[in-house]
Amino acid sequence: MLGNGDGTFTVGESYEVGEEPESISTGFFTGNKRKIDLVVGNEEGYSVSVLLGNGDGTVQPAVNYATHFPGWVIAQDFSGDGKTDIAAANALFPPGVTVFHGNGDGTFQSGVFYPAGQEGNYIASGDFNGDHRPDLVEVDNERGVITTLLNTGVVSFSPTTPLNFKRQAVGTTSKAQDVRLTIRARPNSRFSP
Repeated sequence: MLGNGDGTFTVGESYEVGEEPESISTGFFTGNKRKIDLVVGNEEGYSVSVLLGNGDGTVQPAVNYATHFPGWVIAQDFSGDGKTDIAAANALFPPGVTVFHGNGDGTFQSGVFYPAGQEGNYIASGDFNGDHRPDLVEVDNERGVITTLLNTGVVSFSPTTPLNFKRQAVGTTSKAQDVRLTIRARPNSRFSP
């Protein structure tokens, strides 16, 4: 719906995306700051749909990128390379987050999946640890918890399997768990819970 400049809207075009679209986000996927683009999470369509803006209130037909049960999507430059990336909260089988690194021309690389929680539904981004890199947080509405994925700035989110700590009394120490970190020689983002 296109704004008329007076608080009212005019109905625009309709566009096909994947089955059962759950969420939508905006970004500049081609780097052109005059043409805003869209990404839609298609939960039952097992994909995110990218619709590139034409700059006149219309968008191009959707291009789909596969991922399982994407409920919520956001667009942000996670890798710090000046190109907008996409992150999707995957609700089921298995739950977690999928990140699609942007190529800067409106296309995206295959998604990289990071397990988190039991049923992820929503995702948000912010600099949670003060290192000037956008981190991710996902809501697990099955258990009523959130999982934070910290951007370590080296490739992707880490670890690829979540750490689970059992409930325990305040002031006690939990059993130690090992985490293996692999650094690849490619300047993208890496996240760690």
